[in-house]
Amino acid sequence: MNLEYFKRKFDILYKQNDTKREDIAAKTGIDKNKITKLRKIKYNTQPTVDDLIAISDYYHVTIDELIRPQEEAEQVESQEINFNSLGDIVNALFEIDANVGLYFRILESETPICTVYFDSELMNNFLNEWNDIRETTLKMRSGPKLYYLWQSDKIREYTMYDYSENHLFDRCFSAAEECIDDLESAYNLYLSGDESEDFFCTAHDSELIELWKTLPFCSDKQKAKIDKALKEMNIITVDEDSALKK
Repeated sequence: MNLEYFKRKFDILYKQNDTKREDIAAKTGIDKNKITKLRKIKYNTQPTVDDLIAISDYYHVTIDELIRPQEEAEQVESQEINFNSLGDIVNALFEIDANVGLYFRILESETPICTVYFDSELMNNFLNEWNDIRETTLKMRSGPKLYYLWQSDKIREYTMYDYSENHLFDRCFSAAEECIDDLESAYNLYLSGDESEDFFCTAHDSELIELWKTLPFCSDKQKAKIDKALKEMNIITVDEDSALKK
């Protein structure tokens, strides 16, 4: 086991979920002092098997996610990184921040300094908002929770923008959302047996459904439900001109 990786992963989960030592100790049975030592790299304290099971259950992650960075690193190296939207870039910045810390300051100085900025006005607006929200939430007791809710909202919002042109996707986000709502409504009716199980679907609808499944807020559970609905229902393919859904 890569102990350093485990400690970093545990510490990230601990902070992201605004965890209190008392809460996790009560739920997992791990001593409060040991929790601190398991999080901090300066301590050589190793988790037992029971500790790993308890921590993975508490944060709803797998034990592999807690202890196996090698496989993840190999997968990342073997994959080409593609940014399809500004949301992908925003998400990548959040991941970098979680590991090494990113800070933005507006400095007035005649001395040359190293700065990070984007040609995109949208992204520069995002950096300014990120800087403001981080400073604001640090002063609040429930700040960490609000901060991570804000992160989720930003990923969702910026996923609607194409990274190269900084404009909204031609395949409108709201249209994809409406299409998924129609599909899920039709599937629920199909399961109840009250109405026809037919689902009328255009080629454009199929693209919107696939687009929705790539968005960061589409959970694995919803993806599975979408795929199950498409497999079980009677899908009637129609052209754009005659696209009338029941």
